[in-house]
Amino acid sequence: MARQCALVALLAAARAFAPPASTTALRARAGGDLTRRNVFGGNDEEPPRLTQADEPEEFFASDFESASATDKLKDPAVIIGLVSIFFPFVLLLGFQATGVI
Repeated sequence: MARQCALVALLAAARAFAPPASTTALRARAGGDLTRRNVFGGNDEEPPRLTQADEPEEFFASDFESASATDKLKDPAVIIGLVSIFFPFVLLLGFQATGVI
């Protein structure tokens, strides 16, 4: 009896991870109608895709994007980012050269 209860509990636990039955399959079994309804939109025709020919000549660009490379390297955030990327490698090379590592 205990084995049967354990088997039933195991099967119930395994069923908990099974994907739910699709609503289409449930409606088909119930004899309901199978027309697709998009509740959150999608029934309209798609808007035209943006192509290179349709793209405007001028586009929005921030001041930072339109700045030259020398001006970008003067920005403190760029300096901090570059230092934080390269400092660990320079430190590692220094430690290796002095024999610490």
